[in-house]
Amino acid sequence: MVSAFEFVPVDTQASAVGCLNFIGGLVSGFAALLGGMWKRDLGIHHMLSLAALVCFLAALSYCCGVKFYFQRDYERAHRQGQGKTGW
Repeated sequence: MVSAFEFVPVDTQASAVGCLNFIGGLVSGFAALLGGMWKRDLGIHHMLSLAALVCFLAALSYCCGVKFYFQRDYERAHRQGQGKTGW
């Protein structure tokens, strides 16, 4: 929840937390329903393999994002920070 505070303006942070709480409950409810339905059709071993593949793809996209955007964002953040502290 706290990570949303990096992007959301101060006057709407309470609404952001409320939306995240709502979405989390909704997603977890559907995950249990779909998991139960797919367990019958796909089998637990296929579902776990699919979950592992999704996690791997998410990690790969995260690593690519860090590789391509971190250096630029790091330099921009330090340039802005230097102006504020007087360095």
